[in-house]
Amino acid sequence: MKRKEIMKYLNIYKNVIFFSNLDIETQEKIAEISNFIDCEEKTLILEQHKLSDCIYLILKGKVFCSYNNLIIKVINEGDLFLETGIFNRVESFYSYLTDNETILLQIKYEDLIPIFKEQGIKNIIYKIFEKAIKENQYLNQFINTEEIIKKVFLNFELKFYYQNIIMFNNQKKILLPISGTIFKEKKMQELQNFIHSVNLNYKNQIEKGKIYMDTIIKEESINYNILGDECIIFEIEFENLIPIISFNQIKEISIKDLILILKNNPQFNFLSSFTIFNLANSMKKKEYKQGDLILKNGPFSNKFFYIKEGEVQIVINEKEIKTLSYNNSFGDILSEKNSYSRNANFFSLTKTIIYTLNKKKYEEIVDKENPLFQTLKKLIIINDITINLNSLYYVKDIGRGSYGKVYLVCNEKRYFAIKTVEIKSLYEKKEMAKLYLSEKIISSSIEHPLIVHLFNTYKTRDYLFFLMEFVDGISLRKKINESKKKNQLKNYEETQFYGAILFSVLNYLQNKRIIHRDLKPDNIIINTNGYLKVIDFGVAKNLEKKDYTNTIIGTSYYMSPEVILGKPYNFNADYWSLGIILYEIYYGKLPFNKNDEAKFLYENILNLKLYFSNDSKSENFNNLICNLLDKNQKNRISSFKAIKNHKFFKNFDFDALNKFMIKPQFIPKETVSDINIHELISFISFINNNNDSNSSGELDNYINKQVEEILYHF
Repeated sequence: MKRKEIMKYLNIYKNVIFFSNLDIETQEKIAEISNFIDCEEKTLILEQHKLSDCIYLILKGKVFCSYNNLIIKVINEGDLFLETGIFNRVESFYSYLTDNETILLQIKYEDLIPIFKEQGIKNIIYKIFEKAIKENQYLNQFINTEEIIKKVFLNFELKFYYQNIIMFNNQKKILLPISGTIFKEKKMQELQNFIHSVNLNYKNQIEKGKIYMDTIIKEESINYNILGDECIIFEIEFENLIPIISFNQIKEISIKDLILILKNNPQFNFLSSFTIFNLANSMKKKEYKQGDLILKNGPFSNKFFYIKEGEVQIVINEKEIKTLSYNNSFGDILSEKNSYSRNANFFSLTKTIIYTLNKKKYEEIVDKENPLFQTLKKLIIINDITINLNSLYYVKDIGRGSYGKVYLVCNEKRYFAIKTVEIKSLYEKKEMAKLYLSEKIISSSIEHPLIVHLFNTYKTRDYLFFLMEFVDGISLRKKINESKKKNQLKNYEETQFYGAILFSVLNYLQNKRIIHRDLKPDNIIINTNGYLKVIDFGVAKNLEKKDYTNTIIGTSYYMSPEVILGKPYNFNADYWSLGIILYEIYYGKLPFNKNDEAKFLYENILNLKLYFSNDSKSENFNNLICNLLDKNQKNRISSFKAIKNHKFFKNFDFDALNKFMIKPQFIPKETVSDINIHELISFISFINNNNDSNSSGELDNYINKQVEEILYHF
């Protein structure tokens, strides 16, 4: 074949990325060392388990790649094969056989490598990389100068894959395929069908020389399956790329911290990793002096505010309603203009540092057509601090405790749960008063779609009130009992789903340094969307100022050994409680309550070994429980990363869970009907009519100064 004809082929096939990015002079050199092979009949190019000494380009026809005489892929016209030998020569795992009437271009490694070395193999890959970056609509926003492109290039890794199938799953990687045959989103069963049917034009074969970042942009769990024994991928973990391409260089806080802040906020946690990165890059720092007005009352907030340092006071009609501190946020960036009225002012109580995100910038970055955006607007609970007691109507009693009652109430728009605590019951019980104040502080700092939301607290002469989100559905306790009656236990998928939700909640709380200390099925509600909500932070504790606490507190069946013994403990105690809950969900019974002998419960928890069924289906679950219920808290599994990597959660899509995209097996029925306030009485009237407190003169006899001081801050 004439040199001009070879040059024509080298220029025609643009997917031959090793050649298409070379200059003309280098292409001509390659043309001079190329050999033309015309295979009129089927010809064996390379035998299985042999070393190749050539690279091949198919000019016409096709080549079959097979393993033990089973064709596993077909290499078509315009494709290179055996190019991996340029970088690393190994025995071929497969054999390569041409079809009839196939024309190949053959180039020996010994002739090609010196030319590539002259050009610089690294430079060749750099040109492929540079072109791919410039063509990528997402990365070219940030990697847009030669200096940054080179810096990013040095942080990518060149990986060789010689296996038949590589599953990347939901790893947050940016991939640039250099060589090989790679298929996207193929399940194992479909892949086997593909191998046997020899489908020549499968639509999900990915293009070499093009960047793929679906797991970051769309947060999808995607499999990349590699056929054949020659695949080179240039790749990087997105997390490692973030500091390099970030232009938001704020000294006091890293871009990774800003990303974590947004991920932990329900207004943003449904977004993809790349979108959150983009938003974090757009956040601005602002400092306020003591007494400065941060946000004025008005129709709506057009910013998201995150408090990095200091305190913010919320004032309505010159009365302090709430104080927000470090790691709290405010401002409802999802709210539509005039959708609700804000009659509160936000002032800096001290010198305050705040990071803000502008609504206009948010709308530029976020795809509002994404159905998840609309879903979240319905799921998110807007902090409505303007609700007052006089606007509420009594519906029914829904709970009772040692020191108070919980009622279902409503206003014209929605239902609420309101917990009432009689102040008289707290006199001479200083610790209980402290717990209620702590509950207010902790619950006010929590903002998570899988945790019950505290709207506001109120104090009158006789009562403390906690106005909370009403979670319609049934308790997890009731669900466990029903499953037991119907003999529907050992439901692996359902336990996995509930466990993933609860571990996600624990991770959120742990990041905020909060221990719940009373996790149990009674404090977990299955909402009418089938997802769980954790409630009741009455004995929760913030470990912001120290690493451990040692108070003996909680519900006996769910207390860890260190809590029972009064030893120092931290978040590990909540992981123990969750281990008990999961065991109960799966097996329908408590692990240490042998023969229901409650009097020996503590002794059993401290000394009794776990009992499991021996079926293979439960093996991964049992292993997880053993790790959670390790009596030595130092050995206990207690990190979200370790949980997600455990075999029990293999193939579970935590990203889909965060977006409410997993369909629950069980959905409770709604228990409330449409609101009709004309048939209801005022909540304040109901409370006053049922108030059995002593008169103010008699109350004076109970007054405890220390309790009064505590409640002053409520």
